[in-house]
Amino acid sequence: MIEFKLRNFKVRLVEEADASFIVALRTDSLLSKHLHATSTDIELQKEWIKAYKKREEDKKEYYYISETYNNERLGLNRLYNFANDTFELGSWIFKKGIDESIPILADIKVRDFAYDELGFAKCRFEVRKENKVVVRYHQLYKPTLVEEDEANFYFELTNDTYKSNKDKILKIFGYGS
Repeated sequence: MIEFKLRNFKVRLVEEADASFIVALRTDSLLSKHLHATSTDIELQKEWIKAYKKREEDKKEYYYISETYNNERLGLNRLYNFANDTFELGSWIFKKGIDESIPILADIKVRDFAYDELGFAKCRFEVRKENKVVVRYHQLYKPTLVEEDEANFYFELTNDTYKSNKDKILKIFGYGS
C-alpha cells in the first residue's frame, strides 16, 4: 500500500470503508461548491470505489485520503487520467476547521509521488474561476494557462517548474528553510 507519513497526518489510499466520509465531504454544499456533483448514495460510492480499486491495481489512478494518526479523516485528493508523460490532479477537498497547511502538504506529497515515483513530466488540472483561493494557490507554482472557458481555468505544470517553486510555497506555509 502506498502511504505517506507526514509530521501530523498521513496520506493513504482510499478504501471502501471511506465511502460515507467521501459522500459527506463531496455533498457538503459549501465544501463541494467547486466540484462535480456527487450522489448522496453511499452504496453507489462503494461501487465506484470497487471499480476505482481495479484502476489503482492497474496503476491507472490513485485516490488518496488524508487522516490524523488517530484515524480522523481530513480530506481527499486524486491522481488520474494518466496519458503519456502527463497526469491530472483533482478531487481536492478537505474538511473545514483543520490546520490550513494539511491540504497544501497533502497536495505536495501527492504531486511529488506523481513526478518522482511515477515519472510524469507534466500535471494538468482545472480550477473553477470562482474558486479564487485555490486559483491563487495554484498560481504560486507558476503553471501555464492552456485553456479557459466560461467556468474554468485549465492549467499545465511541468515537473521542472513545480520543483523550482515548491520550496518557496513550503516556506510560505511555514515549512522548509
